Amino acid sequence: MAMHGDKTQQDRDKGLADFVSGKSPLMFATDVCARGLDIKAVTHVINYDMARDVEGYIHRIGRTGRAGASGVSITYVNDAFDTDCAPALIKIAKEAGQEVPEWLTKIASKAKGGKSNKLWTY
Repeated sequence: MAMHGDKTQQDRDKGLADFVSGKSPLMFATDVCARGLDIKAVTHVINYDMARDVEGYIHRIGRTGRAGASGVSITYVNDAFDTDCAPALIKIAKEAGQEVPEWLTKIASKAKGGKSNKLWTY
């Protein structure tokens, strides 16, 4: 099922109910679902584009691992456009005990002298 801002609230409510019940096992969503939804047993989040800021990113990946559960978050990174977020992503990964890939470290070195922009300060 798909969730986006062009759906009516009634359609969103139905879609969410179908996802929570398992009737729709996959949800494809825009940032309309990044915050405010407490859905148990979300095991994977795949971000096909980078969030606009660090807070949005954390909310997106936070759909997994709620209430002590664990989950997997995968984010596609475009090294031509996503350099500003790389330093924050490194810090987030380290805090989560994740290995920081070498390619991310290289992208971070291109980010405005190695510092993240205001939206990506973490």
